[in-house]
Amino acid sequence: MLKALGYRARMRYVVAVVIVTVFLIWDATSNQGRYLDHGVRLLRHAVSYFGG
Repeated sequence: MLKALGYRARMRYVVAVVIVTVFLIWDATSNQGRYLDHGVRLLRHAVSYFGG
């Protein structure tokens, strides 16, 4: 599938993965995972709200 998308489309995936990885490393080292923890809590509340 990626072969059909071309070079630029593949690079978008690479850039997105790198950005997420850098954010996770930064959050874990600088903030002890505060933003990730808050995001997971928010997601759990949303799932429980819509899931019942």
